[in-house]
Amino acid sequence: MNRSRLILAVLLCSAGLAGVPAPAGATSPPPTIVATVLPTPSGDSNASLMSMACGGPGFCVAVGQVLVGSTLQGLIDTWSGGTWTTQVAPLPANAAAGSASSILKAACGGIGLCAAYGTYTATDNHQHTSVLNLTSGSWHIGDLGVPIPAGGYGYSVAGVACASTGCVVVGNFYDQTGDTLRHSYVAIDQGGVWSTQTITPPADHINFGTAGSGTAVTSLADVSCTSSLCFAVGTYPVADGTGRGFAAAIDPGAKTVNATQMPLGAVSAFGTVEQVSCAASGGCLGVGSYADAGNVFHRVVLPIGGGSSPLAPVPTPTPVQGGGMPTVASTECVAVSGGANCLLSGNYSDTATPTGFPNYVDQLVGSTWSAVTTTFPHVLTSWGCGSATFCVGTAGGSAYQAQQAITTYAGGVWTTQDAPDPVSSAFPLPHASTMWAVACDAPTSCWVLGSATTNEGLVEHVTPAAALPTISLVSPSVPFTLASTVKVQWSSTGATTIQLRRQIASAKGGFGTWSTIGTYPASTVAANATGLARGGDYCYSVRAIGPGGTTGWTGSRCVSVPLDDRAVSADSHWKRVSSAAYWNGTATSTTTLGARMSFSGAQLDRLAIVATRCPTCGKIAVYVGSSLVGTVNLAAAHAANRVLIVLPHFSYRLGTVTIKVLTSGHPVVIDGLGISRS
Repeated sequence: MNRSRLILAVLLCSAGLAGVPAPAGATSPPPTIVATVLPTPSGDSNASLMSMACGGPGFCVAVGQVLVGSTLQGLIDTWSGGTWTTQVAPLPANAAAGSASSILKAACGGIGLCAAYGTYTATDNHQHTSVLNLTSGSWHIGDLGVPIPAGGYGYSVAGVACASTGCVVVGNFYDQTGDTLRHSYVAIDQGGVWSTQTITPPADHINFGTAGSGTAVTSLADVSCTSSLCFAVGTYPVADGTGRGFAAAIDPGAKTVNATQMPLGAVSAFGTVEQVSCAASGGCLGVGSYADAGNVFHRVVLPIGGGSSPLAPVPTPTPVQGGGMPTVASTECVAVSGGANCLLSGNYSDTATPTGFPNYVDQLVGSTWSAVTTTFPHVLTSWGCGSATFCVGTAGGSAYQAQQAITTYAGGVWTTQDAPDPVSSAFPLPHASTMWAVACDAPTSCWVLGSATTNEGLVEHVTPAAALPTISLVSPSVPFTLASTVKVQWSSTGATTIQLRRQIASAKGGFGTWSTIGTYPASTVAANATGLARGGDYCYSVRAIGPGGTTGWTGSRCVSVPLDDRAVSADSHWKRVSSAAYWNGTATSTTTLGARMSFSGAQLDRLAIVATRCPTCGKIAVYVGSSLVGTVNLAAAHAANRVLIVLPHFSYRLGTVTIKVLTSGHPVVIDGLGISRS
């Protein structure tokens, strides 16, 4: 089958992401998603949020624009201390009066360490690029145009990224007005002052320029950071007239750009690298495309850089779901430790489905790509992972029926849900949100940024569903009791409520239906079950109810109360006696060899005898039907009444239980007969 793809891809690198199962048939509770409308400065309206970044647990920033009066201004919302706060972004000193502005992209390298870029109109009536850095809790702004080499113009930003040691902005510019040759720069934040350097491409580049100036031509496309280094990727020309991908290593702490850029691998014809994604303690992965000798385009995924756990080389072309004419759309990477595995998603054209573009997710584990065998309802164009076991993806603004969808990987299960409407929005339609980006601030906490149709910015906070509670039944732990009350004990986790149920059988009948006999708070670990009657068989079971759902009922634990001796038939060799020393005040005694007591119609798999033991007491045999199930020697060094003697378990039987005396002249005192079928 011939296949070609139009790739709308998302690359996600995270630590140790386990094999990804399909979403179909998932039984785990769905993740919890809570929609919140983001605040705007007092009196302002028509907010649009475009980018979000998180620096650590409980700290995120969302940026965009808001209508202030009749002018659009940059907007910054900050999540800190469990609260969203808002502010209009500051403008550079050279901003024109009444300048419109916006903040386009943000990145964070830690709590309180962030950078962003945007646009504004300067006093020269041209649109300029603004850069912001967050230090000491305040946003500071500058004009990125100032450090560009003299004569440069038309500069643009390709990306912003932050390591723990600082932030960088990368982009492109032209030499002079009218020049068609693009060049690349790296701007490194130096305490609010941005130091800019021009990128020198790898040694095999060729030069272009006016009047023989010999200027190198490059074009950067993206940037991402590990915990200490950043890598910018792009393309440059070579002598055969084609392009090659390359990466520039940037150390924001040392404020240097590595002079020896790293080529991303040889290709036989034109190649580009459009995205890069880094894991905090591992390497990075570049994503792009190349043409083979037959001028057929393929997607390419290549390792960049090193780190403590560098990514293994990836064979090309990848992935396993074919190739052809790829276009990479976006990249996202979460900063987690322990190496890096990756997810790549998009869609492709297939001759088997000529009327549509199937969506896919491919996974890299070690050096092997595999396909997630499932059907996703939308193209996942933005990802975020809080940990190796919790990832969130969204369609990045594309429609999903009438409502935006959020796809979550949690605990080995994929789930796709409609994004809930913001509770403060009065807009009556169900399609009240458009999702753009994902950022995660903690191992099990991610935020999906979007806009409501009420012209409000919003976030969908995604957390795993609370784990299904666990519960185990600890007691009763003995098969028989002489009491009318039994203590039922359990152990649970993650529960808010415990329910206790009971099932009862008589000595001659089967069990009835289960009935709930108690509901308790999770702090309760035991309950006294009362009302146990002689001859009854009582089984107990519990279940837990919590935020993560309701467990099934546990397996049962059962206890039986013996029959009193008066409920057991006795032949003429026995004597009925009474005394407070006996259980229930009565007993049946004999000294005659062969004397018998019996109980007919019993359903059982276990027996117990309640008897008196003494130094001169005799011996008995116990039968079910004609089968001997045990003998009991009642002789003991010390006399004791109400002794409960449990015989070994045997297979289920239906018949008459018989007690036969095996001795002569030795007292045998029977106080009760225990029958159990549990």
